[in-house]
Amino acid sequence: MEFSQSDASTGQAVPFTSLEHTGDIMMKLTLVFPDKKRKTIRLGERQRVKFILKCLPRGAYIKHPQRRTKLITHQRRLLRKVFKDGDVISVVYQDNFVGRRLRQNIPTSSKKCMITLETNSKRAKMPCGHAITPQALYDFCLSELESGKTEIKCPFVYNFKAAACGSIWSFEDIERYANLDKKETTFIESKVFENKMKNSSREIPDTNEMLAFLHNSPRIFIFGISCPQRRACPRCYNIIEHAGGCRTMRCEYPGCGFVFCFRCLSEKTKCIIDCKTAPTQFELI
Repeated sequence: MEFSQSDASTGQAVPFTSLEHTGDIMMKLTLVFPDKKRKTIRLGERQRVKFILKCLPRGAYIKHPQRRTKLITHQRRLLRKVFKDGDVISVVYQDNFVGRRLRQNIPTSSKKCMITLETNSKRAKMPCGHAITPQALYDFCLSELESGKTEIKCPFVYNFKAAACGSIWSFEDIERYANLDKKETTFIESKVFENKMKNSSREIPDTNEMLAFLHNSPRIFIFGISCPQRRACPRCYNIIEHAGGCRTMRCEYPGCGFVFCFRCLSEKTKCIIDCKTAPTQFELI
């Protein structure tokens, strides 16, 4: 039995989970979102109301189709005690909903959000100095990745001539400033990897196989310091095996040519003499 979870940024349904309830009668319920979009879900009558709440984006709640009351307080009740098969349920957003909340110890800004122009919720002060809310940052990041981008650049526009900031935001900063959870971070990593493969006109390999190949790499010593023998090029992810010589490597994949330190994986111009060995690559960005 499958039902869907709505994405917090779009309100659209995405696969959520699969459950089996032996001998449980299935109920069909229809969720109507504020933008009039509808989503039909099927749940067992002995499941609890909280399963419906898991189908909702952040800051949303549902109302009883007859009594029009909030159902957050009824989340532990069984579905058959609250709903009937075929009920149409309204999804409502809280008036004071501000989306994602800023993590503690993140620099804040008093300027309005560069995208939504919002001033009510807290705005993060990005490394380039411009302000954005965590929710706007997350939505903007998804939009850029869906359009095939592999880098997220600051969209702040300085003047009417459309001179933009263009500072590149690291994905570590995006994870912190947008307050991403592990699932969202993994999704963004896989999307960046997919876009980089498409942009380089390469067939997208099985990510799990690549990571397993890197994880099982034997160790070698480069100038007396232990290091994995297999590395993925930090730019195009072409697998490179160190056969000897110095630690400076040039990726020979056509169109790449990235020069980097095989030990710390940083660009050659940013590497220092006593650099530390980067761990085995478990992530591909």
